[in-house]
Amino acid sequence: MGLTGKGVKVGIIDGGFLGANEYPSLQAHFNQNRVQYYKVFVTPDLMPYTNAKGLDNMHGTEVWEIIGGINPMKNVQFGLETNAIYYLARTDHAGYEMRKEEKYMIQAIEEMTRLGVNIVNISLGYNKWIYSGI
Repeated sequence: MGLTGKGVKVGIIDGGFLGANEYPSLQAHFNQNRVQYYKVFVTPDLMPYTNAKGLDNMHGTEVWEIIGGINPMKNVQFGLETNAIYYLARTDHAGYEMRKEEKYMIQAIEEMTRLGVNIVNISLGYNKWIYSGI
């Protein structure tokens, strides 16, 4: 049907984008400069797309692949947003649940809203919503 997400700004707020820059199905986004925003709220001192393995830090990478991944070498299209512009935020640390993570998520939503993001995917879950600053 020709759906590619061209011109659509897609935000992904998740627990990590470990190795996303090396994922074959996401290479087109990097090669064509479609990542317009990348912010790590939890561990801002780490290099982009790095985290500790074993803490579910690839979840954002995997979600992104489902949303807009395409692997031309294998002729596989994972999602419909293959030509979208991406805004990525890591707001969650899988090793613990802390109140500040909820604040990070809200800050990421606010920043993406200011940047004109059209759609935001949040693949995070909390047992109990504890942030009371709304």
